[in-house]
Amino acid sequence: MTESAYEITKGALDEAQRVALTRTLDGIAAEARAIRSAKPDTRGHYGVHAVRHANPAGFRNPRMPRS
Repeated sequence: MTESAYEITKGALDEAQRVALTRTLDGIAAEARAIRSAKPDTRGHYGVHAVRHANPAGFRNPRMPRS
């Protein structure tokens, strides 16, 4: 068996299971590293199309000048 960066403390894994576990844990670690080192969003919420709360009467009586 090849040497792994992870120590299996319970159970006996064969080579394929050990490789799958190592790749999964390495992928999770890479995602966490990418999230930690990501630059903050400097645009704030500009351009976000998600509605935070519903307002069904939002355009019912618009406050616009009448002619």
